[in-house]
Amino acid sequence: MGIPRELRNWGVQLRSPQPVEALLLSNNFTLLDCEYHAPELPVDETWTLQYGQIPLLKPNCSQPAATEFHSPMQVAVPDKEQRAGWPWPAQQASHPCLRPRLTRTYPFHILLWRWLGDSLSPSYTPLNATSSSSSSSTTTTTTPTLSYGERYLVDSCGLSLESAVSVSKKLQLLHGIGLGDPQPVIECFKAYGFADTHIGKAIEKFPRLLRRRVEPNLRPKLDYLIQIGFLGQLLPDLISKDLFILQRSLDRLKARHRLLWPYLGSEERFVKGIFRYSWLFSRSFQKSLTANLDLLAQEGVPHSCVGTLIFVQPTAITRSPGRFASIVSTVKSIGVGPPSSPKFIHGVAALSRLSESSWNKRIELCMSFGWSGEEIWSAFRRFPYIISLSDEKMTNNLNFCMDTIKLERQDLITNPLLLHFSLEGRIRPRWNVLQVLKSNNRVGEDIGVVWALSMSDKSFLQRYVTSYADKIPELLEMYPGDDKEIELDDLIE
Repeated sequence: MGIPRELRNWGVQLRSPQPVEALLLSNNFTLLDCEYHAPELPVDETWTLQYGQIPLLKPNCSQPAATEFHSPMQVAVPDKEQRAGWPWPAQQASHPCLRPRLTRTYPFHILLWRWLGDSLSPSYTPLNATSSSSSSSTTTTTTPTLSYGERYLVDSCGLSLESAVSVSKKLQLLHGIGLGDPQPVIECFKAYGFADTHIGKAIEKFPRLLRRRVEPNLRPKLDYLIQIGFLGQLLPDLISKDLFILQRSLDRLKARHRLLWPYLGSEERFVKGIFRYSWLFSRSFQKSLTANLDLLAQEGVPHSCVGTLIFVQPTAITRSPGRFASIVSTVKSIGVGPPSSPKFIHGVAALSRLSESSWNKRIELCMSFGWSGEEIWSAFRRFPYIISLSDEKMTNNLNFCMDTIKLERQDLITNPLLLHFSLEGRIRPRWNVLQVLKSNNRVGEDIGVVWALSMSDKSFLQRYVTSYADKIPELLEMYPGDDKEIELDDLIE
């Protein structure tokens, strides 16, 4: 197993070193090129710690000393009284002196501090730890000693022993803090209707949640979410879905609500949109959101159409302002309706799904079937999402429609929605029904195939299936109905 990539070229300066009894690391992390500076030494020294079997280059030592460690919590740190009696110069060879000056490198500086600093607690006993006696060949399993906080997690919200200990360990290693008393936070969540399963999953994903203050931090945010419409079960469901919401400040939540509210229009629509795309509420896109929404306003796009964009393709408004401006400009140049029309915003949504290279590939694919550039733009103006279909779907639908059904290219350009339909769920079954009806002389050869493929599922069943089911019962098996009825028919009118 190699050295973790994040630590290969990472160094931390150390100063004012004090003796620490034992060496470090776990078998999962490695510290390389860790420099320290001490006024007692004439020159700076470099410590190099390797992975697994850890050679440590000590001051004034020409040969590394190899020591293997299995858990970061096995490091034994002497108390302050013991350290006070150790003269630094005399102990420098036998007692490595590491006291990190904390940097902004997260979380590695915290890991170092926990492994090497004053507050490291060696009381944790890993689960499934075994100990062997030199006088006996038997192996005994030690039972972990749970702290009050770990026991409370097990008893109050149903966490397993392993999960409770894991939560405590993550807090110690990643954040340099103990578990403390989790009762206030857990009782707060229960008061707002959070079930044990909600709380347990939240704590496992984000252990530091247990160290949040209830009054100045958690409760005001939960109250605000209720105030803007997340009532009843919606609140715990939202938080369980996206814990980043509770990591944002209350002011940020309010600012994002003020920004999005005018476009979503009502409390019901806002709650529905944020619940579906919670990252719009919790992630930091303020600059991109503001710039892109301002651009749409300058182009004359009404708020209702922007709300449609948020529901159909929310990632569009989080793109870089430069890329978003290019997309809007392209849609305008193709002529997908005026900016005030719903079709324009669907053109923006469709084009936002593609990179420039993907856009060019779709153009090349359509041209390989004989379409000209103007025919592609004509189809795009009628149904913008044609350009965002996968290569496989577009190829299969074009082949079936042109080779099997014998539709003309102009039929598809005029009715590009046909290419969006499911081949196996709609086009092929309907075509088979029409063929059976033709063979039984129930419909004529001049039946409008494009019309039959485009009509709603309910209308097709009534006209071509149930009305002939008494004479041709196999029709019901051939076409039970398209359970994935397209929802874009009304949007692109």
